[in-house]
Amino acid sequence: MAMNKAIEELVSTVVERSVSIASQTTIDLVLKEYINDPDEIYIDNVSSLMAVSLAGSLSSVTCKVSC
Repeated sequence: MAMNKAIEELVSTVVERSVSIASQTTIDLVLKEYINDPDEIYIDNVSSLMAVSLAGSLSSVTCKVSC
């Protein structure tokens, strides 16, 4: 029970941090790369996929390093 609680706390913290970093990175990259693209739907799709991918990868790497 205590082990599960510790793992949940670690993962929760890692995910929160990863999402925060991925969100800011996605904003910066999308603004830089797609500033002149008129297709808002495309930009929305790209940014959503980018944020999810970055957050997942960062969480995965951080958990591997922490554990």
